[in-house]
Amino acid sequence: MTVTVTLLQTNDLHGYLTPAGAAWLRELKAACAPAVLVDSGDAVVCGNVGWRLGGEAMHDLLAAAGYDALTLGNREYHFRPWPQRCKLRRARCPVLCANLRPAGYGGTQAWLDLEPAPGARLRLVGLLVPMIRERHWARWISPSWFAEPAAALQAASDPALPTVVLSHLGLRRDEALAAAAAPAIILGGHSHTGLEPPRQVGGTWIFQNHPHGVSVSVVRLEFADGRLRRVDGELRRLPPSAAWTLESRRR
Repeated sequence: MTVTVTLLQTNDLHGYLTPAGAAWLRELKAACAPAVLVDSGDAVVCGNVGWRLGGEAMHDLLAAAGYDALTLGNREYHFRPWPQRCKLRRARCPVLCANLRPAGYGGTQAWLDLEPAPGARLRLVGLLVPMIRERHWARWISPSWFAEPAAALQAASDPALPTVVLSHLGLRRDEALAAAAAPAIILGGHSHTGLEPPRQVGGTWIFQNHPHGVSVSVVRLEFADGRLRRVDGELRRLPPSAAWTLESRRR
């Protein structure tokens, strides 16, 4: 039996997703069903050390669009526990980061297993560029730190499932990760590199969008008898009616 699942991915929205854009993504997800909608980090407006007591309004729009998982970007991370909880308190879907320590810090999780259609199982693993390393001076003020992404990915992977990395590492690190760990797919972010066409390193496909909601990755996964057999995809531009403007940016 052959089944096709579509992955839809955004990255580096920086708070520029509009209600019209969220509605367009929801319609696209329905049209591509079975489909999974994910974000690869830096969806919110707040910077690395800023936070809002009431949480981030962007999470409401992501929920309205029907996102299934997010990865932690540097804008979603805070080195202190209470601000970290504030940053994620309005998130309605799992926030993934496999290389964050301690595991589960701020309400995150390392991976998420999904079966969007019968016979089509995959594992989503989140990774963030190390903001604080184990022996960094900032450990004096932060209980959290980051392990090396490749080692964390290997520990989080399941050989029985295709691994899809939601990466906020940047393209250069994504290419190194593909060479070292060979996940099936990397849905990247952080370097703001619109890859047209997507890039292949060995057997790994790497996708990344333009920032600020200009485009969305549409990645088609073909499964045959429960195994991933084929990957293809492209970037699709949001229509002008759904794109952001300076006046529509959510703060």
